[in-house]
Amino acid sequence: MKKTHFFVAALGLLFGLVACNAFAQTNPMAQPTAQQVRPVSQIAVIDISRIFKEHPRFIEEMARLKTRVQAEDDKMKQRADELQRQAEELQRYKPGSQEYKDKEKFLASERAQMQIDIQVQRKEFLQQEAAIYKEIYEGVKIEVANFASHNGLAVVIRYMSQSPEADENQPGNVLTEIQKDLVWFHPQLDITNQILANLKARTGGTGGRTTIPYPAQNTVPSGYPPTYRK
Repeated sequence: MKKTHFFVAALGLLFGLVACNAFAQTNPMAQPTAQQVRPVSQIAVIDISRIFKEHPRFIEEMARLKTRVQAEDDKMKQRADELQRQAEELQRYKPGSQEYKDKEKFLASERAQMQIDIQVQRKEFLQQEAAIYKEIYEGVKIEVANFASHNGLAVVIRYMSQSPEADENQPGNVLTEIQKDLVWFHPQLDITNQILANLKARTGGTGGRTTIPYPAQNTVPSGYPPTYRK
């Protein structure tokens, strides 16, 4: 319950910022001058999906895993081809003969063992994939925490920048779209670019922070109200 109240309070702050900007548009005395700087909010948002998609180390680790998966897949295909070849040889024996029975039993045992090996290997690869996601995500959380502390942020909310269009013929998709936590936010609250830049800088061996300013000078889409365009 406390977590829900905190989230509601965070959204209240976010919509409060929108209301303040709307008031500034209608009140000449509240209009900011060219020299004034937009105040930094204590709320920020981040696209975790994009972070994973563009994280250099994640891309590298997943490529390595894909190579291992492909190598094992090739081995299984070779085993399957060999079993197929031996199954064709089975036709040379007389059905009911001891040679036929022995060969048939051998093939059945090999097929069963191959299925077991496939399941074991699949489980192992899934565990390796989960380990990669966990390790990368822990690093992202540390980077976000450092950035938030450095810039005086109180909360960082996850969102998806490229969500699939809701299909009105699929009620589940529509509900998923409606139940999203964030309805709208100003692009300058998005810290995805800064976090990605810091992660890439560390991956590149520089070990230092980037000089990208915050709030970010993110592009405001054409669909946003004129009040929020620069």
